[in-house]
Amino acid sequence: MSEPTARQAYRTDEASRARIEAGLEDIRLRLAGIAEMIHALNREWWLDLETGQPVQRNVGESLMLIVSELGEAMEAHRRQARDSHLPGRPGLEVELADALIRLLDFCHGYGLDLAGAVRDKLLYNLTRPDHDVARRRLPGGKRI
Repeated sequence: MSEPTARQAYRTDEASRARIEAGLEDIRLRLAGIAEMIHALNREWWLDLETGQPVQRNVGESLMLIVSELGEAMEAHRRQARDSHLPGRPGLEVELADALIRLLDFCHGYGLDLAGAVRDKLLYNLTRPDHDVARRRLPGGKRI
């Protein structure tokens, strides 16, 4: 018999539930620390070029910069290109790194608890009936 999935273990075994929740809390802490570090490395992008004073960045523009990195990732994948700045790496990989950097910088800069939301969403997804394999196999079930 195969090992239970994380979803099955979470639903049926208290020790597994505790282990998964502890692991997700560890992810939350690490991701929050990564976001803080990235924001510190990108601090000058949040300052006025002339005065050095903090500026309120445009939320829509910031979100579209994240989206543009995903578009660049798609183009790199389509072309199967190496990155022009990091030629030892696939372009897809580097553009996704750019998107993640922008996303984490954005969230930290706007005081959003992305790390906590990721943890909470993963925990919620473990209990969603529509994510269960049997339900996904039904007509109209989620496939991806």
